[in-house]
Amino acid sequence: MKTKYETESQEVPRIAKELETYLQERVVKMLFRQKDTNPWVVIKPREFYAQKGLWFFRGFAQYWTNVNKDYMPKVITVKDNRAMLCEMPVKLPKRQEEEQRKKDEEDAAKRRAAEEERQRKIEERRRREETERLERERRNSKNWAPYVYEVPATDFDQGIGCIVRAMEGTLEKSQLSCDKIDQLDSTLRLQENEELVSDIVCMMADETFKFAEPIWIAVPHCSPRNIPSRIPVVLLQQEDGSWKETVSQNATFNDYKEFRFLELSFKEFTSMTCAIITRLKQDCQTINKKGGKLTSSVDNKIVITIPQDVFKFTSEIKLQVQPVDQGIVTDLKLRHDGCANLLAASAIVYLDSSNPEGPINVSVPYPGGSPKKRARQKAISKRPATAPVYGRQQIGKVEDEDKLHLVVKDDGEAWVRILKADFIPGAGDTISFILESIHSKLVVMKTKYQTESQEVPRIAKELETYLQERVVKMLFRQKDTDPQDVIIDCQKTEKCEKLMAKYKSEGFDFGPMPSEDICVREGQEVEVKFRDNLTFSDADSLRFIYNSNLDTARRQVVIKHREFYAQKCLEFFRGSAQYWTNVNKDYMPKVITVKDNRAMLCELPVKLPKPPPQDPVPNIKAPIRMDSEGVLNDETLQKISHQLMDEWEHLSKYLNVGASHVNAIKRQNVNSDPDKLVFDVLQHWYKTAGRAENKAKTLSNALKKCGRHDLAKDLDDRDEQYQRIKLQQAEEKRLLDAFKFISQTSNSVIDEWKDVVRSLGVSDADVVAIEHDYSRSLKEQCYQGLLKWHNQAGHQGTLKKLIRVIKKCKHNQIGDSLASKYDIRL
Repeated sequence: MKTKYETESQEVPRIAKELETYLQERVVKMLFRQKDTNPWVVIKPREFYAQKGLWFFRGFAQYWTNVNKDYMPKVITVKDNRAMLCEMPVKLPKRQEEEQRKKDEEDAAKRRAAEEERQRKIEERRRREETERLERERRNSKNWAPYVYEVPATDFDQGIGCIVRAMEGTLEKSQLSCDKIDQLDSTLRLQENEELVSDIVCMMADETFKFAEPIWIAVPHCSPRNIPSRIPVVLLQQEDGSWKETVSQNATFNDYKEFRFLELSFKEFTSMTCAIITRLKQDCQTINKKGGKLTSSVDNKIVITIPQDVFKFTSEIKLQVQPVDQGIVTDLKLRHDGCANLLAASAIVYLDSSNPEGPINVSVPYPGGSPKKRARQKAISKRPATAPVYGRQQIGKVEDEDKLHLVVKDDGEAWVRILKADFIPGAGDTISFILESIHSKLVVMKTKYQTESQEVPRIAKELETYLQERVVKMLFRQKDTDPQDVIIDCQKTEKCEKLMAKYKSEGFDFGPMPSEDICVREGQEVEVKFRDNLTFSDADSLRFIYNSNLDTARRQVVIKHREFYAQKCLEFFRGSAQYWTNVNKDYMPKVITVKDNRAMLCELPVKLPKPPPQDPVPNIKAPIRMDSEGVLNDETLQKISHQLMDEWEHLSKYLNVGASHVNAIKRQNVNSDPDKLVFDVLQHWYKTAGRAENKAKTLSNALKKCGRHDLAKDLDDRDEQYQRIKLQQAEEKRLLDAFKFISQTSNSVIDEWKDVVRSLGVSDADVVAIEHDYSRSLKEQCYQGLLKWHNQAGHQGTLKKLIRVIKKCKHNQIGDSLASKYDIRL
């Protein structure tokens, strides 16, 4: 190539490359032409309604080609190995009719699409809502099918043990079972202010049952409707046998609208035992440093006000109210002479909270009503102003008639009267006072002015006890047509007349009159026993538990006579039904007698008509029966008879059996076995021998005279062993009798029983175990400690050793009493 002189050397190859490329290229122009009459051929607008302000649809025709590193023409832009050679502006005239048609079509299409989308969304939402509704209904426990599990019917549930609701398809009725548990066999023990209002129900789950969803179990109850101070709650038995309150809710069923239910939910269980009780309604309030106020939902006049900074930390305070109306006070005064000075009392307030660091204010209704009104009535006197005043009577001074007392009690403590209680009249008929510390119970009592201060706590205790008691009568009714068929019942006094009429209509119109009024507690166990010549047919006694809301005390039993030929001169078999219950130092009702921590509440005379006389039965001679307690018995005499040979005739002479008797026995046993003959001779001797005679010694001497020393020695050994055992049994009986004597009469040994049994050799571990197992009674601990020593010492533990150890422990008086009683010489 020929270039200009000034051309640089490095430019020459580039020029050569450009020359080569140019020789391969052709220079062209791009053309884009439209037909005049129909510019719409081939091309069309993308969006018909775009570019509305223009007369034409506008666009650009772009010409693209592939490029690579070896060939790169002059282009406008490059993108993804493609180059745009040029770009031409293009316009397409708009047509009115076409535009309108396409516009209408597009509008219709959009409307159809919008409507279809709207319908699709509506249908989708409807299906989703229907699915959600069905799922909600399926999961709603109120829509679940109920399974009724039946138990033996009582007076309120008509045989309904419980009703179970489970999600459809998750439960078969046979996978659960329901039983009613007798309260006597359960661990349920009612606490203060609790009343049982349902059966004790036990549910058992089959191994095949799997809890896909929680199930609801509803239990019927009969809690009273007209007592606003009480609410029903469910108690659930725990694994350790204790009972705990659990969350529950009211439930109703269309087929059982006359019943009331409480139901609770379970996610899993293999065995569940529950019961429904009523307790005092409880109000709770969370209090912080700012203080607060808690008003009772039972009586809005009872208000607990907590000032600021009384509680350092956020605490919860609980309030329960036991109403005390004037009827209760009147009845208490009639039944307890020591409460005659009581005029009125406020409700008993139960408080529970952590100890505050300052006083709180308590407001309660004024006992018996507002004092202002009474004072105003007292001031209006019809006596002349000049009339003299005798004694201490002064018009307008209520203080001379009555006096207010604030009495409090803590858990495990006695009632205490607050000496400097300042009562401040409040709005209406309320009074308020300052409480320096929170007590578990408090009550404001109004008494006569002359009431001594020390009487007030005792009256408060009597009031508290009376609120826990129920006044009842014991019933013992016999059937007219069959006096052995008996109904035993315990019912409230006010219901007895109606109940007696009911039993009369059922044919039970025979028997003693109901008992006098008796006070018992909710859940108290009563045992019925017979004295004299009557008893129960299938047991020695009968037990029941009293519940005022349930018919648990009613028992239908059969009675019978003990001895047919006893009470010959009487027209009836006679006896007394005694009603016994357990008592302790904390609860001692008014009873007839107390024995071994058991009190007899009442005794009812019972008579049972004797059957008509029957024809005498001919006497049948009974065979001779040997005394099985001694060494001589049928087995011993048969063994001797078998081993005797011809010596038996000599033996009969030494036993002084007459020849005539021997001959008679021979005649009776002509064809019998010879052993039978000898056995009958020995039996005859045994029958005719004197009662005081040592028969074993007499027979042994006779055998020796016959030359049968072997039989005599065997008999002597057996008799010696029997006498030794008899002496040991007698010694053991005396020792056990001494244990009872010590544990019931010797207070000094009872108080120091641990030292005594340790001196006898009982280990400390055994002493601790006895103290734990019998913690309720020192007498029982003393007796069990002595019994433990006796079991460990065996025959080495003698009465003489016991007396020596007792005297060694400085209990000389009881030691001398035992030695004198059992004739023991030390």
